[in-house]
Amino acid sequence: MSLSLLLSVFVMVDFSQLDPPKVLSVSGTSKPKGHGRDGFINSWDLSEGGLSHTTKLACPVFGFCKFSILQKDDKLWLATASEQQSQIDIINLDSKECIHTIKCEENMTYGMCMCVKLFLCPSTHQPKVLAGYEDGFLRLWDVGSSKVESQLKVHSESVMCMDFDEKLLKVVTGSADDKLVVSNLLSQNTLTIHKSIELKKPGVASVKIRDDSKLLSVGCWDGRIRIYSWKTLKPLAVLNYHSETVNSLDFSAHLPDNGILMAAGSKDCRISLWSLYNDS
Repeated sequence: MSLSLLLSVFVMVDFSQLDPPKVLSVSGTSKPKGHGRDGFINSWDLSEGGLSHTTKLACPVFGFCKFSILQKDDKLWLATASEQQSQIDIINLDSKECIHTIKCEENMTYGMCMCVKLFLCPSTHQPKVLAGYEDGFLRLWDVGSSKVESQLKVHSESVMCMDFDEKLLKVVTGSADDKLVVSNLLSQNTLTIHKSIELKKPGVASVKIRDDSKLLSVGCWDGRIRIYSWKTLKPLAVLNYHSETVNSLDFSAHLPDNGILMAAGSKDCRISLWSLYNDS
């Protein structure tokens, strides 16, 4: 079957005539939250069909680390890089208070925290944090004790991006180097490298696993989006539309008419929307 039958571009949006983007990350659907370069996390409500601003929380931006949100006991927790080197702050979005601080031991440094994922351990249901650092390590933290449970050198350069499959307990990381690394999170809370994929060109800015655990999308510095089978890690397609780094990737829920769509945002000020390997 030809690639044109498997892939089709639905929408291309050009923001090149607007001011440069100021939003670092956005999470949520009916009540989205966005972290801006202005140092605030804003919340909106879309449930009534309109757009209303609900809350604003001061949260300075340090580097390029995007926040991660976890719902725990009917509360929303947010993990983000702190102003202190190598530190991660966990904020209760309801009380707007910092409830946990995760940091390395005194007189040690891991460099900047580049990416975080806050999640519940499947076996204990206790909160954990996966974090990628400037020193090229991926570290698993226990939130309650603020201790590193496992660490793994995954890249020769800074860990620029990460995604975590909570069903299969697999982590994928990208970096400025020429490798894409997939790691396993074992039942003993131990990280091990599963496979390292060599790239023809160095530089990965974003990675995203589709919720059905079938596809892995990789946004690269050369403007291309590389698609892999998440099960076999075999390359499936290269999407060549953007002219600069693809900084953001995300998948929609299953839509009745279009299946699952993928959105990609690039430094070229364009957003593209794709239908990828849907059954229809």
